[in-house]
Amino acid sequence: MTPEFDGMVEPEITINGTRLSFGQAMTVRVAIESFASSLSEMPAKERTGIFRSYQARIIELRELYMANQPRRT
Repeated sequence: MTPEFDGMVEPEITINGTRLSFGQAMTVRVAIESFASSLSEMPAKERTGIFRSYQARIIELRELYMANQPRRT
């Protein structure tokens, strides 16, 4: 995790052997959260097995990238 500004910490993400910059990692995290928000707005009748699978993976990713966040007081 790399601190950049105001104590903000982003996860270290590597894609195909290339480590993402702070801004790129932030963009990936924001994209994941945007996708999660879109999923939550989906009508219940449209929530299929793939929905539950995406939701489970998002929870796993959140646990990984939130693990080393500094505590705010």
